Amino acid sequence: MVRAGRTTRMVVDYKKILQLDAAGVTGRGIADVLSCSRNTVASVLRTAEVRGVVYDDIAGMEPAAVRELFAAETEHVSDGSVQTTV
Repeated sequence: MVRAGRTTRMVVDYKKILQLDAAGVTGRGIADVLSCSRNTVASVLRTAEVRGVVYDDIAGMEPAAVRELFAAETEHVSDGSVQTTV
């Protein structure tokens, strides 16, 4: 995402994505609630599946620790989405 000549990085709420997914919210619904792209949601869910992570595994973790789990496996791209690089 670019604004006034600056690049801003969207902070992905991995924990919230997994929580909403566990509650049965669709990918589109998650994207709407969190104001992120459906590609971002799909990428996070794909990464979680590959790594065998479900919401119950991270429910008690701090957001920074959850981001750490996902950061090595994802890459932010210019359109604001996140792509899995596993």
